[in-house]
Amino acid sequence: MSKSALRMLAKARYDKMQRSDPGAWLGATDRIEGWIERIQARGGRVAIVRFPTSGAHWEFDEKAYPREHYWDRFAARTSAVTLHFRDSAALSSFRLPDGSHVDFRRAPAFTRALIDALESRGFAPPSPRPRRVP
Repeated sequence: MSKSALRMLAKARYDKMQRSDPGAWLGATDRIEGWIERIQARGGRVAIVRFPTSGAHWEFDEKAYPREHYWDRFAARTSAVTLHFRDSAALSSFRLPDGSHVDFRRAPAFTRALIDALESRGFAPPSPRPRRVP
């Protein structure tokens, strides 16, 4: 699909969206924080990840829900580990053919990059790397 077709689809999607006021949106996340606290009270860990978008998807995401008014405010107050793809050079570097999905052939590399980024934020102890046999 061409970039212009993807842009038209993204614009149509965002034009139909009902946007939330940043304060009201943040208040609605209180319910999520309650779930996070219950999981953590039982010894669980919670990570909330903003997965990559690019091109028109990212452009319209930022217009509709500017990071500084939504994600950053949520990340500052949640007790979960948070990861925005733009905060990881590795996650930001993946090509997204349709603006929101990694090519299936790159999925293993994306998964490794995601695990590494979460580990770097203290989400889990570093996972053992398989030894390569020559």
